[in-house]
Amino acid sequence: FRARVKPMSMERLEFTYQVLEQPPSSGAIEEDGEFLRFSSGRVEAAINRRTGLLDSYRIDGTEYLRPGSFLPAVFEDIHDTWGMTLQKYDVPAGCFHLRRDGQGNPLLRVIEDGPVRVVVEGVFEYGRSELVLRYKLPCLDTELETEAFLQFAEDLKVVKLAVRPAFSGFRFLGETAFGVEELACDGQEEVAQKWLAADSGERCLTLINDSVYGSSCSSGTLYQTLIKSCGYSAHPMPGRTHVLSGRYLQNSDHTCVTYRFFLNGGESGQRLAAVSREAQIRCEEPALLACFSGNCPNSRESFWSLDGDCLVCSAVKAACDGEGWILRLFNPTGEPQKDLLRTGDFAFPVSAAPWEVKTFRWQPGANHLEEDSLLEQPIE
Repeated sequence: FRARVKPMSMERLEFTYQVLEQPPSSGAIEEDGEFLRFSSGRVEAAINRRTGLLDSYRIDGTEYLRPGSFLPAVFEDIHDTWGMTLQKYDVPAGCFHLRRDGQGNPLLRVIEDGPVRVVVEGVFEYGRSELVLRYKLPCLDTELETEAFLQFAEDLKVVKLAVRPAFSGFRFLGETAFGVEELACDGQEEVAQKWLAADSGERCLTLINDSVYGSSCSSGTLYQTLIKSCGYSAHPMPGRTHVLSGRYLQNSDHTCVTYRFFLNGGESGQRLAAVSREAQIRCEEPALLACFSGNCPNSRESFWSLDGDCLVCSAVKAACDGEGWILRLFNPTGEPQKDLLRTGDFAFPVSAAPWEVKTFRWQPGANHLEEDSLLEQPIE
């Protein structure tokens, strides 16, 4: 289901159940020879039934992916826990393949089909490891969610999820603390926070994640690093035994992990202006409480809200000196931005220069904001 929740507030959602002879279907997905084809109002997608990979993702008629996207690729690793001597993981060691059942049929199936989304699940395997990949195809907007459940049991391997933009000559971008950095496209391992982007200047493909920070880009493909399995505290020093033999020792990432990624495409300026706010929403999702109180109102007014879709509110907190509230805003674009900041009956116009971080202090009941420094000291 979809619900609109006010910013910084509590909403009460009530549900009733109805027994139907057949659940409602989106009518948006069908088998077409080698592909599962999805088509909603704005999105068309093709999932290869033989490989389980996403071969096409079109938004408003524009293609954003090359075939073979979301391939779980495997690369060789060494006993170098913190990457002191190895800055690239570019020696291929194979990839996860779609598993088949006893009759030879690929384990790729539609597990949910409704008016909000269609979910396609594939089961992949590599060596002793297994990965379940779910594509959550949107019926009402353009953002594709991919969920990966990885059970990893290999030694000295790195797993990367490959996303192949449909355009070349792009800039490889990643989010940093209060900024955006252009990253290398030579296969070097890079660090970014909540999102990556391939930006051609006209088209832009963004990839939000909820738990990882390593990535690389080479040959026109983005790689989101998932896991590596060298030894714990293994220093790559000549003549030294990295891992003791004659006993069982767990490597660093022999584990079960769940990842979520959110893919979207669009015009460059629009995508880059929206992705920081979208990433904040995905990584700071509302808490869901299963409770009931007859005295609970259906909703409460927002404590604070921003009218626009660009400026990011990175903090709302009590002031360190106990005098009022501190609000911190960030402009994640290279263009000046204006917005309205609201609480109760008050609305305050705010503006931010390109990449600017602004800190405001508000006294409850006051009809104005005071601008402070990051150290919560008044700015003269």
